[in-house]
Amino acid sequence: VKLRQWGYGPHDVPMLFELFDEDKDGELNLAEFVTMMDEIRIGLVPKRVVQLFEALDTDGGGTIDDREFIRCVFPEEFDAIYPDMMEIDSTPLVEEES
Repeated sequence: VKLRQWGYGPHDVPMLFELFDEDKDGELNLAEFVTMMDEIRIGLVPKRVVQLFEALDTDGGGTIDDREFIRCVFPEEFDAIYPDMMEIDSTPLVEEES
């Protein structure tokens, strides 16, 4: 992961998202994400930044939050950073019939 090469880890992501979330809605749109990736200087070309954003925006809503980013980029650290999400993530979306 290029982020690690440049000294960024999963614990830095919430702070970075907050810093670059210009409209303070808790999510980054494409323009905010492009600005963040440019400012942290990890060396991705603009086309690759857009592709990354589109891959992270799994619901197609045009925004991503720090949890989506960490879940995809640092999946092994997700539960440690967001322990409150463990219960939510382990709950089945459809209840089984008895």
